[in-house]
Amino acid sequence: MKNAREKAKKLIEDFIESFGYNPVEDEEFSMDTKSDLIFYTLDEPETSSANIALKRYLKEEFHISVPVLLFSILHEIGHFETLGKITQAEIDANNGYKEVIALAYDSYKGNNDYCFFKAYWNLKMEYLANEWAVNFVKSNTEECAEFYGKLKKCIEGL
Repeated sequence: MKNAREKAKKLIEDFIESFGYNPVEDEEFSMDTKSDLIFYTLDEPETSSANIALKRYLKEEFHISVPVLLFSILHEIGHFETLGKITQAEIDANNGYKEVIALAYDSYKGNNDYCFFKAYWNLKMEYLANEWAVNFVKSNTEECAEFYGKLKKCIEGL
């Protein structure tokens, strides 16, 4: 089990590093532009409400089906790759909107969760990262399939 986890971590970290960013295992996916850090987790189940909503969103918005773990990694990379398409003022505004959405979600959790996730993913900063990730998958289908195939074998051993 531990060996499978270490192999999965190595695959993810090598993949993120190939884009020039610094991977850090954490409790959730996020990124930090000030230090080029991408935080990832191996512990979020595909069946979480957020991941179920993400699968639905990707199908409805981009007409694509992508494993959540693969997409989440690419989404965080996409934040860095699209920084030039968004101003600091827009980033600040998006961060403020994220806080409002999170507060509303915490208050109404369980009541149409999808609408909160969709509002979050449609923020410009998030949408750009999603769009980049989708375009990467579409343009690099074989590379993504090979990477995720290896990763999936490791994950199945966890």
